[in-house]
Amino acid sequence: MYNIGVLTTAAGQGHIETLQWLLEMGADISITNYASETPKDVARRFARLAAVRLLDDSRGELCEINY
Repeated sequence: MYNIGVLTTAAGQGHIETLQWLLEMGADISITNYASETPKDVARRFARLAAVRLLDDSRGELCEINY
């Protein structure tokens, strides 16, 4: 299924609180967009490191990022 929805948008724009809430609500992190990218792929493409780490964490817990 292709989706360019809120999870992918939140990941790509680095909206961590929204992303965390969506994950807590059971959002599917394996969904892909038209380019076959997962939300984590989109976060990585836009260098949203906190979003990448959050999506890497299978429990969806917020991780601290040291810059």
